[in-house]
Amino acid sequence: VNWLIDIPNDSFYCRAKTRYRQTEQEAEVIPLSATTVRVNFEKPQRAITSGQSVVFYDGERVLGGGIID
Repeated sequence: VNWLIDIPNDSFYCRAKTRYRQTEQEAEVIPLSATTVRVNFEKPQRAITSGQSVVFYDGERVLGGGIID
């Protein structure tokens, strides 16, 4: 995960997406380390695949993102 904010220590809710044209979805981001998180989407997501990116948003602001493992 690459952060554009201070590295979070606690879980937080935001909007996230895994595809460029996808609508942002509600998600919980749970930090596991400075470079690894677990993302729990509020609703099941279709066809998430290793190697894709996930990006976290707060409104128009990008919080960070990473490569799905």
